Amino acid sequence: MLYVDESVDDATPFGDVRQRAFKIMPKETLQITGQHLSVKPASQLALRWEVVDTLAARIRRHLRPLYSALEFRGIVADNPWLEALAWVNEVFAKQQRLSQRPLAECPKATLPKRLRSFLLTFDADEEPTMPIRLPPTGSRPTLCRCQPICRRI
Repeated sequence: MLYVDESVDDATPFGDVRQRAFKIMPKETLQITGQHLSVKPASQLALRWEVVDTLAARIRRHLRPLYSALEFRGIVADNPWLEALAWVNEVFAKQQRLSQRPLAECPKATLPKRLRSFLLTFDADEEPTMPIRLPPTGSRPTLCRCQPICRRI
């Protein structure tokens, strides 16, 4: 590592250091290695959401009918997840997609802070914008993706 090599004088011009580096590793290899080191690896959470994006069509086809037929109940009266489930069932009963509904309808308590960057896009003031995010397939934008229950189903 030339940057910490004590045999290289501090007054050595950077061009000389670069030429010594190219003798150790070819320029193209060094550039590729530098790019790999400078790119932030994807988080586990980001990779999981990519998988969810690829499964969206299967979820719509197989789980939506089952989900619509089930009746969800809970012990806590003001449970935001039950509110979200009821909202999703209302949207499905109207033969609509969640992408056709405005973000304001999505129960706020179901958008956790740690997932907001995966679920929403933001303007310069850090406010959610419409449309939320284009799916990788280039299909219609999704206006609400409340946790996994609402995410593009």
